[in-house]
Amino acid sequence: MENREIKMQTLYKRLKRAKGNLKELVEGLQRYDMEYPLSRMDKSDLMIEIINYSVKLIEEFNNFDLGHKLNEVNLSKYFEDLSISKICSIGWRIREEISIAIDILEEISQPSLSSVEKDTINQLKDELSELEALQLNPIIAKNLLESVNEIESKHFTACGLISSRIILYIIEKIQGKDFDSKIENLKELEIIDKSEKAKETQKFFLDASKSARDAMVHKIDYLPSSSEAINILSSAFRISRLFTKYTEKIKLT
Repeated sequence: MENREIKMQTLYKRLKRAKGNLKELVEGLQRYDMEYPLSRMDKSDLMIEIINYSVKLIEEFNNFDLGHKLNEVNLSKYFEDLSISKICSIGWRIREEISIAIDILEEISQPSLSSVEKDTINQLKDELSELEALQLNPIIAKNLLESVNEIESKHFTACGLISSRIILYIIEKIQGKDFDSKIENLKELEIIDKSEKAKETQKFFLDASKSARDAMVHKIDYLPSSSEAINILSSAFRISRLFTKYTEKIKLT
């Protein structure tokens, strides 16, 4: 990894900590009289140090020249005359700039989606409209939409976990005491036929169930790539389509 990337990762971690420290500082000060001078507060030196450190992080971010310059704030020489209300205002201003820096660094560090992956996502969005027209359970539809939104935001783990939740929920809703009996139930309802294609569908159910359980339960290190997240999202859509057929059959029986 290049030295610049390592420095950016280190800065990102420091900005995250500084953002939390500023939040604690300002929220702690808000319990006091807003006109009370900061210079007469206990631990005022520590408060000034937190502000100055955060300002230096903003300057460090700007030195990377990432195409966006943050508004630098440096009022340290005036701290002796500041009231609590003013230091709170400064703290929030700096925290807002740090939040922007964090967002930019996260965007840079996240892998991009390929054109093929983007096309797949768009196809799934169109399919969601079709599923809604087929009276898919609104809660499932909402979760599918949320999962699509997460992958578009490059939040692959969140996408994978939501998709896994959908898969496991649907499998649980299919009647049958175990996986094999659920498959037999789908065959009896002619949702899965008895042709060679049925074997592929049965294997799909098994693989989707295993992947979903690994993500939700068995693998604490589940951190999918973009392609892995799309695969399990696609599985969630496929099983949702089968579930619409299942619920329709159940209504007719």
